[in-house]
Amino acid sequence: MAVKLQWRPVPADEVPDVTNLPPLDYALFLFSTVKFYFGFLSFMIDEESYLRHLYEFYENSSSKAASSRYWYAQYLLVLAFGKAFLTARNPSGTPPGHQYASRAMSLLPDLSGMHEDPLTCIQALSLGAVYLQSIDMRRAAFQHIGQALRGCIIEGIHRHVPEELCGPELSSRCRTIFWVVYMLDREFSALIGAPSSIRDEDISVRLPAEMENSVEHSNLTLHVRLSRLMAQTLTTVYGVGDEFNGTLIRNTQSILHSMAELSHDLTAFLNQNFHGLISRASKMAIRLMLAHHHCCADSAQTILQTLQTLADDDLMGKSTLEFLSDNPNHGNPAAPLRRQELRQLEQILAPLTPKSNPIPLPSMNVNSAAQDDNEFHDLDNVDVEEAFEWDLLGLNSSVSLPPQELLDLADQLDVESIMQSVGGAVG
Repeated sequence: MAVKLQWRPVPADEVPDVTNLPPLDYALFLFSTVKFYFGFLSFMIDEESYLRHLYEFYENSSSKAASSRYWYAQYLLVLAFGKAFLTARNPSGTPPGHQYASRAMSLLPDLSGMHEDPLTCIQALSLGAVYLQSIDMRRAAFQHIGQALRGCIIEGIHRHVPEELCGPELSSRCRTIFWVVYMLDREFSALIGAPSSIRDEDISVRLPAEMENSVEHSNLTLHVRLSRLMAQTLTTVYGVGDEFNGTLIRNTQSILHSMAELSHDLTAFLNQNFHGLISRASKMAIRLMLAHHHCCADSAQTILQTLQTLADDDLMGKSTLEFLSDNPNHGNPAAPLRRQELRQLEQILAPLTPKSNPIPLPSMNVNSAAQDDNEFHDLDNVDVEEAFEWDLLGLNSSVSLPPQELLDLADQLDVESIMQSVGGAVG
């Protein structure tokens, strides 16, 4: 971990600390800032309910914090994120707003349960998990989002909540909360290489866009599908089993077909709502494009290009960790840790990684001429320490990977077709 956030759990019968908080107008400003930078994660905060509680809190802080403990935790986390997004540097070297985050984490429930206002508790746990992830406490983030997901299961919102029992507003709210938690659980699980706590076949709640056709809910639906595809890729194509059972190629083909379908839907969504243009101001479109390219290793260049576009217009937000170093030349403290992990992985794989020049693989078309040796590059000659020049990148106007190219690649992986081609050439 690059930083360790510490807190002391506040007993249920103790009134939470409500001192040293910003005035109402600044709290509203921080909330708007968080909404702007959060993008689809802002679905986790019910704006109407949050603002109602906020005004009540500033009328009687102690009473409101005691009676709405989990909402108060949400409020403190919003302050922490807002300060991190806005503050240039904290003189103490700690993340701006970390004191609010520590107080928020101390109010979250332990494993004994979440009896008071479970939906608000799930929202607070999810926001806490996102904050822990932002300061590189990945295991703690995985544990908190797992607790939130288990809360969803206990409350039954992974199943359809009938409108006739609770009304359309609460039914829709339960649906939205579950899918955001689901998406975060899939992503945080992938980051630490752990399986999710719920199987897709155990979920019967509909995606929000099936009922509400707004741009925001369509955006959330696409993010959920992207998270599911990413998890499927990690557990099938990159999963580790006891032995090879011959399913790798079939799994890869299935992933490519799913990516092609999703690429088609993503392009249609962007064309309909953004007229096919990925402008620098279209945060929603850019986030969807980034999430889509995270499913494919060949998209690393597009990810860098898109991140640069966000950074140019200050739409990417500031990393919570970038303020931890007193020396501005040190950069993000998490980066050296990730580089150390990659070097350790390189050492482990060294016996399996030959240092000689790689032998060019034959072309899939046996009748075509062999490619020139200059087209193959030895990765050992690449200087990974060389600084990357952002200015060399130009924004790729491509919205997503062309579906037909993905389908063509899936067809090329068909074992029977390959064997027939080889057999025909030999004959």
